[in-house]
Amino acid sequence: MMPSSENKPSLSRRQVLQSGWGGFVFTLVVLFLFKLFPGLTDAIYRGIIFPFIRMAWDYTIGLLPFPIIYLVLIGAPLSLFYHIKKARKNGYSVLWMASGKLAGWAASFFWLWGFNYWCSDLQSDELRGLSDQQLYELGVSASRSAAQERSDIAHPFAERKDAIDLVNWEVKEILQQKKWKTYGNPGYHTLNDNGFIRRIGISGIYFPYAGEGYSSNTFNPLSSYFIAAHELAHAYGVSHEGEADYVAWSALRNDSIPEFRYSAHVYLLKSVRSLLRASNDSLWMKLVQQTDAKVNRDIALMRLEWELYPEFNPGLGEKVNDHYLQLMGNPQGVRTYDQFVELVWNDSTR
Repeated sequence: MMPSSENKPSLSRRQVLQSGWGGFVFTLVVLFLFKLFPGLTDAIYRGIIFPFIRMAWDYTIGLLPFPIIYLVLIGAPLSLFYHIKKARKNGYSVLWMASGKLAGWAASFFWLWGFNYWCSDLQSDELRGLSDQQLYELGVSASRSAAQERSDIAHPFAERKDAIDLVNWEVKEILQQKKWKTYGNPGYHTLNDNGFIRRIGISGIYFPYAGEGYSSNTFNPLSSYFIAAHELAHAYGVSHEGEADYVAWSALRNDSIPEFRYSAHVYLLKSVRSLLRASNDSLWMKLVQQTDAKVNRDIALMRLEWELYPEFNPGLGEKVNDHYLQLMGNPQGVRTYDQFVELVWNDSTR
């Protein structure tokens, strides 16, 4: 017979710590200190803890020949079920144990990767925004570069078998040029998800609990190159979304492979056109008309590809991401993605 709630045994200090609440409270204290003394985050977390986690993970669990997310999706529910069953057996509060387990997972997110949000950004330049005319000029430059690369590519959507390894190498090179430490060798996988990642409103994700980046195999190769580079930038600790795009663009455009360079120029062009369409319709139309016909066709095919996988709840993914980024200390939320074009503009005008 189960004891009544009034007679349930009290939890010992050890059991409180094991429940996950102890680790959660400790993590909040550390987070407070990191926010109070920002230099500590760079020195302790990015300088010591994150490199150790990155290397220890990548050269052990990360060597498994399949996406680690499968282990997480199986192991997390089983672990929760085990602790609930254990709580019932010992007469403890199931709600306490289950919520404590969730609190422990929340704490582990910060230690595995999340504290990067409170570290220094890759770029120290002050971003002041671009005028519509500057956006247009950047778009024209990207359009010309894309057209030049496209002329040398017979099949722009042909897949390369060694693409991910090459992209990873290029991301490392760019980050190292910018004096950013690139410890470990993080993995990246495209999942056979029938477009699920697209349908929840995202292109890809770096998943700290698996130590890897993921996207959907429904993306065409040109899109996949850029998504992979973006998520691998996150894997090396770049937390700013606009900077992750900037790293991806820098890595791909400097490669010797025309398809990589084309991917970089097309993504920049699409980003500029999206911003221009929202702010100056006439300049947007002028830019579209000046873009090479083959490039316009490829962009149209990418747009049609998106329409094959409509979101389960249109706009929900963006709202969730916006609130998440704000919760992680970035008041601009998803607008940080738009800063990608500002970073490129600063790079091109130096």
